[in-house]
Amino acid sequence: MNVNCFNWNYIVPKQYIWESTCGYHAIRNSIIMYTILISINKYNNRKEYINQISKNVNFNNLLSEQELNYEIKKYKKILNKKADINSDDIKTIFNIIQPSFPINIIYDFKNHNLKLLNNDIKVLIVYRQKMHFSRHWIPVIIQKMNNNINIHIIDSFESTWYGEEVISNIINSIKKDNDYNLIIKCKDNNINNFLSMSLNKLFDLILLISFIFFITYSTYHN
Repeated sequence: MNVNCFNWNYIVPKQYIWESTCGYHAIRNSIIMYTILISINKYNNRKEYINQISKNVNFNNLLSEQELNYEIKKYKKILNKKADINSDDIKTIFNIIQPSFPINIIYDFKNHNLKLLNNDIKVLIVYRQKMHFSRHWIPVIIQKMNNNINIHIIDSFESTWYGEEVISNIINSIKKDNDYNLIIKCKDNNINNFLSMSLNKLFDLILLISFIFFITYSTYHN
């Protein structure tokens, strides 16, 4: 059984360091990607699989910041809450907009069953404590087709990829819950991805500091 990783972090609209909207991103991104994946019945190779995803009518919505902002406004109106949502908030939104959506909210991997049947799709929204004070929600979708287990990583904060702890835990859980001989075909770009994310967040930080300085300077001199 081949395990393949698909990292969509850098094509979906990003979450900036001053935002606490990862839960809203996770809901929206998981719904769209699930809608795309359930339309795929078969494929012959990785290139054809990606091609079917990218040509799906919903793919442009996944990339659209305008569509994202529209959905986030809708979610905020449901909760009457601006940001930093918890698991109960996530369930509330799904119960209203997608009551039959097959979502698994995961805090740890001890009590979750990742048993995969053929043509199975599991949607995980994984909790991770970020910097000891802020929660972060990461959508990961697993699709099993024939002899392939495809893991789709859609992290709006760009901090999760193959080789990172969350994905390692998911693969270990798949090993534990399924009687498969797994061949990991995910490309480990852990160092490159970490450096790229760090540079992106440094740029965001510089942008934020520059904005604060500009506002403070303008206010002082007026």
